Amino acid sequence: MKAFIVFALAAMTTVAFASPKVGDSATYSASASGMDFSMTLKLTAFNSAANTFTKETVTSMMGQEQVESEEVATEDLASDEALSMVMSLCETEMIKGKLATITVAAGTFDTCEIVDESGAVQNLGVVPFGLVKFTSAEVSLELANFAAAL
Repeated sequence: MKAFIVFALAAMTTVAFASPKVGDSATYSASASGMDFSMTLKLTAFNSAANTFTKETVTSMMGQEQVESEEVATEDLASDEALSMVMSLCETEMIKGKLATITVAAGTFDTCEIVDESGAVQNLGVVPFGLVKFTSAEVSLELANFAAAL
């Protein structure tokens, strides 16, 4: 749970920094309950009047695709600057994480590794959506590919 609190901290600080951009995407290889699947998150539109992004989530499993779309407030998305702040505060009392370099399908990343009370491990890095790797007893996600809009 602490890991999700830290991620929320990163997301809340985005107001003071540059916003994420339409075109940002991240694809994860995942496994849950013995089933392998992939999940792609992508920002497809921005509503300046409401200060929200449209986030599309495409989940692919066993040759089937499910597409969901939702409006997400800009302040609920982490910017590179907010994620950099999490990295710089990683080993402090505030976050209680440890700096780690990990390699996943998308490459090698410097991350802040946070272990919550249940033993779930979250590796946050400066990539779209912030998540490089997540592992718990039930679920694993690993960044397979990403694109940051210019």
